[in-house]
Amino acid sequence: MGYGNGSNADDGNTNYARGEAASRAIRALLDIAAADGNWSGLVRIKAWHDAGLARDGRPWGNVVNGYGAGAPLSDRGMPRLSRFSGVALLDAWIEGKAELAGMPVLGRIGQQSTTWGERSMTPGGLEALNPRDLPGLHRAAPIANESIVPRPMLFGRIEPGAGHGSSLALEAYYQSAFRPSALDACGTLWLMSDYLVEGCDRVMSGQPLVSDRARTALGVYQKRLPTLTPKAKEFGFGATWRPDEGLELGLYHARYHARTPLPGLRRTLRPGGPALRPGDPDGRNMAFFTEYAEGLRITAATFSRKRAGTSIHGEVSYRPALPFMLAPGDVLPPFLSATAPSLLRARADAVPPGGIFHGYDLYAMWQAQGGVRREWTLAAMELGFGAEVVGKRVRGLPDPSVLRYGRGDSFGAGCGEHARCGASVQPARLRDAAGLGLPAAPGWAAATAGARAGGQRQPAVRARREGMVGRPAAERGAQVRQPRAALRVPAALSGGAGLPALVGWGLQRGGGPGYGLGGARPALLGLQARRRCGSEGSRGGASLIGAAWSG
Repeated sequence: MGYGNGSNADDGNTNYARGEAASRAIRALLDIAAADGNWSGLVRIKAWHDAGLARDGRPWGNVVNGYGAGAPLSDRGMPRLSRFSGVALLDAWIEGKAELAGMPVLGRIGQQSTTWGERSMTPGGLEALNPRDLPGLHRAAPIANESIVPRPMLFGRIEPGAGHGSSLALEAYYQSAFRPSALDACGTLWLMSDYLVEGCDRVMSGQPLVSDRARTALGVYQKRLPTLTPKAKEFGFGATWRPDEGLELGLYHARYHARTPLPGLRRTLRPGGPALRPGDPDGRNMAFFTEYAEGLRITAATFSRKRAGTSIHGEVSYRPALPFMLAPGDVLPPFLSATAPSLLRARADAVPPGGIFHGYDLYAMWQAQGGVRREWTLAAMELGFGAEVVGKRVRGLPDPSVLRYGRGDSFGAGCGEHARCGASVQPARLRDAAGLGLPAAPGWAAATAGARAGGQRQPAVRARREGMVGRPAAERGAQVRQPRAALRVPAALSGGAGLPALVGWGLQRGGGPGYGLGGARPALLGLQARRRCGSEGSRGGASLIGAAWSG
């Protein structure tokens, strides 16, 4: 990681140009449901093949295919849901209903998802309990039911006041095994970083400042250590109350583990020696790993009001310890060099040879959100509209001159201890403040050098590949900006005879990891068809058309 080179989050940017197709997918989703009296069950299977990822050659490549110029990207060694084609089992559960002392009781065991709170368009809140299938969501023509990764759980529900005028319900679940979110493969348009996904096993760092392809040939990179997977069980309990028709109040508490990985590193095993030696001949180089923050807790209160096709919902949640990732560009320099300036110098020097450094800190966070949904029918078509307002407050965040969070790999190394960054790269500022839709790192302007000679802007972020070194990002149409806001308008159109056709359109613009740094605006367009066979029989579906592009 050099000064602002962004070498660990640029593969997606260098593989796609404006207007270039990013995904051409064929996908299918099959539901098999059965019911008999008080017993029911569901098995959901999905299959997909993305020819745009599996077959199209890319100019830069990814770490898995050895940065083969012009070759298709490779998904070798990646988790199943991150691959470009495959078949996966989603939901698979059995449910039973009974009465206990006159109280209705429901039990369900198997792979399933929690439905606590209102489904939100904004990350955080109770939605954080459900792992996400991000490649499935970003693949052309996404299907709503496959965006959540089911978890192996035992779920129970009891209604103690049923039949006595009360509408109180108590729920609880126990999760027997950890399930993380699926992340986009390295080298794809939507990637979060070049190394977070298992199978993308190299972090480019240290000298010399050359391209990823050249580093691979020289052996100048950090290798991946085994991922630290949480072992403790997860559980939660909640209560809902309906004081009148159309109004529901809820109170929930859960203990869970983070769904997305965070990077950490192991210091070199050479006391006083170099952190990295080309090829790591003695196996003592500095190395990296990914981990999931364990033992997180969330407490939330919710409400929803439904009347005449309109629903209003809200949620307030509190998490006493939420992980905030330290800026990777601040973490690496003090472990690579004993003299490199860094905001984390004191913490890095306290790590012994072979010691572990966790790349995040924990802070308490409040989140409040409210939204409205409206559904109506127009000429046999069902239409829907939704909008949300979200505010977040994080307590105790230090000044950015002391510690920085939410600053992506794309912007390289930071500044010295107790010193603000100069004009070369503007730091992200994650403030201790509440605001409407306040992003994790607001305030990014176009990352350009402050010095201007003869009216020419000198680039601070440079593409690290042959033929692109030193070429200003502006020449490639890049806008290195953090997205400030997003508006999503989901819509559904349906015909008759049990054959609804769903047309989904989405546009999201922004810079930074996961959005395509080249100012690309990933867009999705798809047409899907689903059909239900019988009242309790099987249901299946398949995408008829799917495409995604950067524009």
